[in-house]
Amino acid sequence: MSEIIENDKNNSNNGEPPEGRDLTAVNLYMDKIRTAAKELPDNQGVTAAKAFYMLEFSLRLEEIVDSDENPVPLILEELRLLDYKFGRVKALYSDDNYVRFMKRGGFKPEKMHIASEDFQNLVDTASYIHRAPVVSKASAKLENVNEISGELYSNLWPLRSDEEFFEWGTPFLKERLDLNGIDLEWFKGKKCLDAGCGGGRTTLAIRNLGVREVVGLDIGEGNIRDATERVTRAGLTNISFTHNSIFEMPFEDNSFDFVMCQGVLHHTPDTAAGLKEIFRVLKPGGHLWVYLYGHMLYYDLIEMIRDVVADVPLALAANYIFNMGWAFERYLYWQTTFFVPIRTYLESGELEDIFKDIGYSSWDRHLRDIQREHWITYCEAVYRKYPYADVKYGEGDLRYWVTK
Repeated sequence: MSEIIENDKNNSNNGEPPEGRDLTAVNLYMDKIRTAAKELPDNQGVTAAKAFYMLEFSLRLEEIVDSDENPVPLILEELRLLDYKFGRVKALYSDDNYVRFMKRGGFKPEKMHIASEDFQNLVDTASYIHRAPVVSKASAKLENVNEISGELYSNLWPLRSDEEFFEWGTPFLKERLDLNGIDLEWFKGKKCLDAGCGGGRTTLAIRNLGVREVVGLDIGEGNIRDATERVTRAGLTNISFTHNSIFEMPFEDNSFDFVMCQGVLHHTPDTAAGLKEIFRVLKPGGHLWVYLYGHMLYYDLIEMIRDVVADVPLALAANYIFNMGWAFERYLYWQTTFFVPIRTYLESGELEDIFKDIGYSSWDRHLRDIQREHWITYCEAVYRKYPYADVKYGEGDLRYWVTK
C-alpha cells in the first residue's frame, strides 16, 4: 500500500489561495440555473432544449471532475454559459415565438447557438413523445417510488450479455474486498443475502466466494426473472432470487451471516428503515457491507441537473443519446443518475449515528476501491489525495463493513 501512495499524485493545491476553492459562487449559480429553468415556457421545443443542454453540461462536468485542474472556475464558466443559453431559449422561444417558429419550419440550431444538426431531430421527437408517463424526479410519489425505481432498473439489467453477467462481478468483488482488508476465506460456508441485487451479478459473485447459500432480493420483477433464468440455464446451485421489498423481507430474524447492500438504500424514501430491516435478518455477529452516496460538490451539480430535467421524458433523452451514437453505458448512466426518483446523500457522521441508533455493534469505513484505466471511484480519489479531490468529492461515498 505504501508503494501505491508513494506513486500517487500530490494534492498540494499548487500554492493556490483558499478563496480559489470557495464554492459560494457555484452554489449561487446553481440556484440561478434552477430558477431560470422554471421560468422557461412549457412547450416541446423548450423541453428538447433542456434535454440537449443538460446532456451537454453533464458531459462537460465529467471532463472537469476527471481533470487535475481546480474545478471551481471551470464549473463557474459552464454555469454562466448555461445561464446565457437558457436566457436565449426564453427570449427566442416563448409560447408565441414557438408557434411562429414552428409555422416557419421549426427550430434552427444556429439561432440557439447549438452547433448540431441533430437538434431538429430532438425537437421532432419531443413533438410526438407523450409527456404523461415521465419517469423522473418530478414524478416520484412516496407511495409508488419503490415501484418506479424497480421498473426503471428492470428495464436495464436484462440488457446485459451473459458474458457480463457471469464474468464481470466476481473479480471486481474479490478485489474490492481484498483492497479493504476483508478476508475472503471468511465467506466460505456462510449464508448470505444480496439485498437489492439488481440484475444479480453481485449475487453470483458472492456465490463464487464459496458461500453455502446466497439469496438475491430485489423489487424489480424483471431483474429477478432475468437473473433466475440465467442461473437456471447455467445449472448453478446454492443461488436463488426472490421478488420482494428490502423494507419487508420474507426471512426469519437472524437468518444470514452476511448481507450485501450496495447502491440501493440511497434510492429509497427511508435509508434508516432499510438498515433496520437488514439488522433484523442478520445473525448476531454477522456482517453488512453497505454503500451509500456521500455529500459532495459533484452530487450537488447532479441534483441541479435532475431539477432541470424533471419534466423531460426519459424517452426523449434516450432518443438523443442513441441518435448521437453514444454507447449503452451513457444511456445507463443517464437513466440511473438523472431519472431515478430518489437520490439521498448522507455525511459519514449521520450514517454512523443511524448504525448506533439501530443497535449495530461496530462499523469500519472503507475508502479503497477498484481502479482501472480511465476509471477511478470518488472514494479512491479521496484516499489517494488526487488534486482537488476534496473539493470535487468531499469525503467520498460511504462504504462500511458493519457488524451486528
